Amino acid sequence: DGVEGLALAKQYKPDVIFTGIMMPNMTGFEMMQRLKEDPNTAAIPVMISSHLGREADHVEAEKLGAKAFVVRGLVSPRQVVTLVLKLLDTKVFEETFQVVVDPEQLDAPKLQKYLHVPSRPLVFELTPGLSGESGGFIARFVHDAGGASKKEKDQEGRS
Repeated sequence: DGVEGLALAKQYKPDVIFTGIMMPNMTGFEMMQRLKEDPNTAAIPVMISSHLGREADHVEAEKLGAKAFVVRGLVSPRQVVTLVLKLLDTKVFEETFQVVVDPEQLDAPKLQKYLHVPSRPLVFELTPGLSGESGGFIARFVHDAGGASKKEKDQEGRS
């Protein structure tokens, strides 16, 4: 639901948004346009996906400032996570990492499995992000390969 996705983006101000094009109430393109019009969400990078992969959709996504265009079925969950990580500056790992994901894009168990990236093992906590039957979740950075969370590291630094 594009209206609900827009509301979540304004509420959580995630580091990256991954959405589809065809959604009820508002398309992904309309949502991107509204995100860009709001100074509080204009800088959030958006990845958009389609199961069709039409050139016109790719052009429209690029015109609206999408940072990545993913054709579902041609891109693995690991590749999606790699794209997300490339969009993020490494300083994000010193702060909270949030990704709002449309439930039609990836299912939670697959995302949890693929969020362990070999070059930099990271652990994320998946929590419900959308209401209603549509499902969905938000991934939050929990800790790095050393096992210490940001909160624990902050507390150690103050000791």
